[in-house]
Amino acid sequence: MIFVPAPMPYVLSNGIPVKPRNLIFRCETSGHTQTLILRNGGTLWFKDYWWYDKKSEEETAWEQLDSLKEADWRRFRTKLEELNIWDSEGPSEPQVVIDGGYINFSLFFGFPDRKIRFRGSLNEGAWREYEDEEGNETGEFDRMFHMIARAFERLTGREWFYE
Repeated sequence: MIFVPAPMPYVLSNGIPVKPRNLIFRCETSGHTQTLILRNGGTLWFKDYWWYDKKSEEETAWEQLDSLKEADWRRFRTKLEELNIWDSEGPSEPQVVIDGGYINFSLFFGFPDRKIRFRGSLNEGAWREYEDEEGNETGEFDRMFHMIARAFERLTGREWFYE
């Protein structure tokens, strides 16, 4: 009989921890702000604030999300590893877009083994333009940002407003 050890909780097979210690994801456009944070020992909280509401952002209630299972965190960290966000550079200056808004964002992951912080602005709609005048592909961070946002949607079951 061969003994196969049970997988260690909250780590990938190569020992990479899957549950962050800290997490903040905040996106803001003209009129709308969404924030996701991890606090109180691993509980995710979500705030969806519309500037035209009669409440201030501070008065807008946080929504506690359902507790996530280990498998959810595994999928999330696996996606981050696939995207190789640790080697990603932050956004360059956004191009001016006539028909479109902007997304100001801040993104912070603090895992036991790694952390990363991005802040910046992206032009809403412009991220689909991948080539410059010479035909060189651009928008790498823009695509990365949207793939990270998709991972957050799968993790939380919440749709983010900018799509």
